Amino acid sequence: MQAFPTSWKCEPFKEGVPLPYEAAFDGEQFARLKEGIVPQQMEDKWFIYYKEPHLFLHRSWTGQSVYRVALRTGPTGAEVEEALLSADISEPA
Repeated sequence: MQAFPTSWKCEPFKEGVPLPYEAAFDGEQFARLKEGIVPQQMEDKWFIYYKEPHLFLHRSWTGQSVYRVALRTGPTGAEVEEALLSADISEPA
């Protein structure tokens, strides 16, 4: 089952702080990333969905946005173009 922004409660990703993250994914890995994750039980901590060109990662219990990863697609898969941590989380309390 593919995850969509409407598949679970989630807050929009507003602003982010750049993260030093680099990764490349082959075609099979990229296909799995695009499927995302919709929590099925309490132990599932993440709600993840892909909306081109971004992969969004939210905490499942609160819907709080945590990460947004921009992916550059190519003929053999995808690679990280930019990774951001939500500014809401990075700010000290």
